[in-house]
Amino acid sequence: MDNILKKESILYGLGHILARLISFLLLPLFTNILSPHEYGIVALIYAFIGFFTVVLHMGLDTALLRYYKPANNEDKIKFTTNTYIPMLTVNIIFCIIGILTYQTLGIYIIGDASSILVIMILGILFCDVLWSIPMIMLRADNHPIHFIVFNLINVVSNLVFIYYFVIYHSSGLIGIILSNLLSSILLVIITFHIIWNKLSLLQLNYKVFKQLASFGVPFVFAGIFSMIIELSDRYIIKYMLGFEQLGIYNAGYKLGMLMLLIVMGFNMAWQPFFLDKKNKKNKTLIISISNTMFLVFSVLASGIIILAEPISKIEVFSFQLIGPEFQNSLQIIPWICIGYLFHGAYLLQLPGPYLTNNTSMIATIRGSGATINIMLNFLLIPKFGIQGAAIATCLSFFIMAIFIFIYNKKIYPINYNKYKMLLALIIIGMSCWIVAKNPSTPIRLFIVTSMICVMGAFINSNIGKLQLRANESIRE
Repeated sequence: MDNILKKESILYGLGHILARLISFLLLPLFTNILSPHEYGIVALIYAFIGFFTVVLHMGLDTALLRYYKPANNEDKIKFTTNTYIPMLTVNIIFCIIGILTYQTLGIYIIGDASSILVIMILGILFCDVLWSIPMIMLRADNHPIHFIVFNLINVVSNLVFIYYFVIYHSSGLIGIILSNLLSSILLVIITFHIIWNKLSLLQLNYKVFKQLASFGVPFVFAGIFSMIIELSDRYIIKYMLGFEQLGIYNAGYKLGMLMLLIVMGFNMAWQPFFLDKKNKKNKTLIISISNTMFLVFSVLASGIIILAEPISKIEVFSFQLIGPEFQNSLQIIPWICIGYLFHGAYLLQLPGPYLTNNTSMIATIRGSGATINIMLNFLLIPKFGIQGAAIATCLSFFIMAIFIFIYNKKIYPINYNKYKMLLALIIIGMSCWIVAKNPSTPIRLFIVTSMICVMGAFINSNIGKLQLRANESIRE
């Protein structure tokens, strides 16, 4: 695997983990202080924020990464201006509409027409969309250290604000949302200098915006469909089972999302890597990395599945990571982890649509996954409860990975190593079998450590061969 990709995968992975670390650091607080019903409300608020963050990006964030990366300095100003200014304008309009209709939004989000909460939620959305653009520029300019620092500031500031408002002043739900808002405002302020020198109103150009939008619009729908897969189950569980079961489900989902952090951390380095001029024509290297990383993802997913129960008992700030009322949430973790493993398989196949400009198919595939996910949720939740929702998520990601694999056969075939794929599936199957046997924590740790060491040795022994093939492909 390319040394730059390995380095930046680790660094961006760390940055992404830091960005999401707040969810895990707050998990023991929320599951020990809040009731399952209250935590269910928190889940719906963040589901709303996650969904509309994707909508308000309008696909321009993905388009900016696509065109900014290979551009010269003058074109970087042009692409940044025609991304940020339209996005800022749309966000202002959305916030005004939201404030005018706060009662309807409040009932829809939390079942309460609270103007204060709605305005704070809109403020979080506004800020999160804006400070995400400088972070994309840091990725494109290969500045992973700065990326990590800003994410660390986000995590620490959020924790400090929550300690002050929720623990010290006992502000409850309002304190949680206010803390998030203040940390988001802070990030907008301290990252604005990154984008300031890349903005010029003189560079506003409809043709450039149209170029960005034509590439990015399919990703709006793709992003919406992805959010439906990840978040629609919250609303369906709330409708069918109530806020209490939703709170329990959300606690288990947070632990299962450890796998998502790994996958998305790699993806933050993966996209700039295969879009780089010197790499995008090197198909052999891209295929080699895809083969190797799926095996790596499988080992790490297995480790999370096996260690989930011991992890849930770790104490943070004198609180158990998963509170006693939320222990039933552990049953969904294997399904969520395997689901995000298949999501990783899907992301590894994205070079095909990106490099051949077939991005509309990405929206189609994710739309199929979202439709199947909703159908499965309504079918499985009545029969299996919250576990049915987790199974629906897993199957949806699996179907998306299969669909993009079939489509890539036509536009950008990726020849997966059958033996590595079989080995990966065996590893996952063994991890689920081990969990069913419920061994002690030391045995679980030994199994996971051995698995990682063996796979690490196996992968390292093949890296030289993979790189040699890639170099031969370049010379040809």
